[in-house]
Amino acid sequence: MTDKGNITLKIASFLGVLAGVWSVSSILIAITVSPWFSWVSNALSDLGVSPAALIFNQGLILSGVFAFIFALSHFKTVEKSIGGRVGTGFLVLASVSLIGIGVFTEDYSPHHFIFSVLFFVFVLFAFLSYGAGCLFEIKWRWLGVYCIVFGVIGIIAWALPVWDGVAIPEAITAFPAAFFITVLGLKTFLSAYKTS
Repeated sequence: MTDKGNITLKIASFLGVLAGVWSVSSILIAITVSPWFSWVSNALSDLGVSPAALIFNQGLILSGVFAFIFALSHFKTVEKSIGGRVGTGFLVLASVSLIGIGVFTEDYSPHHFIFSVLFFVFVLFAFLSYGAGCLFEIKWRWLGVYCIVFGVIGIIAWALPVWDGVAIPEAITAFPAAFFITVLGLKTFLSAYKTS
C-alpha cells in the first residue's frame, strides 16, 4: 500500500471509530435531556421530532457519513473474504439508511419508515455475513462470534411481540452495531499503522 493509501485508510478508520462513538453519544444525550422518553412505549426516532431533535438527528446524519466513508475504505481490506465483502457492503447500505433516518424524520412519511426498516435489516445482514467471514475467512474469531450472537439476538428482539414501542429492539440492534463499527475501525487503524 502506498503512503497516500495508508494515510487515507487511517483517516477512514478513525471515522469508523468516531461513527460508533458519535451515534451512541448523541442518542444517549438526546434521551438524557428528554425526561418524557420511555424505553417501553417510545421509538428512538421520536427524539428526532422533539426539542432534542438537533442532537439526535445530527448524530445520525454525521455518524452515517462517517460510517459510509469508513465502510467504502474497509471494503478494500477484506477483498479476499466473501463474507467480509458482503458484510461491508451491507454496512455501506446501512450507513446510507442511517443518514436517511436523520434527514427524513417521523414528519416525513413513508420515507422515515422505509429508511428505518432498511437500516435495521441491513445491520442484521451485516452482522451475520461479516460474522461468517470472520469465523471462516478473516480469522477474527471473537469478532465473528460477537457478530453472529448479536445478529441472532437482534432478530429475536424484533420478532418478539412484547414491546409497546420499538426503542428496546432498536437499541438491542443499534448499540451493538455501533460497538462493532468502532472496534472494526480501531482494528483497521492499528493494522494500517503497523504497515506504515
